[in-house]
Amino acid sequence: MYKTGVLCDYNVTISKDYDRYKVFYERGDFKGSCVYRELTLNGIKKPINQRCLLMTECDMGDIIEDLHMTFTLSSEDLETISSDIRNHSYDKLSEYLSGNGG
Repeated sequence: MYKTGVLCDYNVTISKDYDRYKVFYERGDFKGSCVYRELTLNGIKKPINQRCLLMTECDMGDIIEDLHMTFTLSSEDLETISSDIRNHSYDKLSEYLSGNGG
């Protein structure tokens, strides 16, 4: 779960481009995105295929700047925010895929 709730204040939209999904964050002039690639992993010992999402890009500099201006973040806070960004974007994408049959 998230250690902070600060990302809930941002408008989140998701788009698909081939096997990549982009999770966009926006509030006012501040924008950021996380890009995930959808992969299928094949079982080695058993014929099981598993879908997984791999984050390949994360450009959240503007969002972190906005948070820093609002909360004056310390270096410890940045680590927590980075973790929250990864978890929040993954959860939003998982919700999107569940709702759309992804």
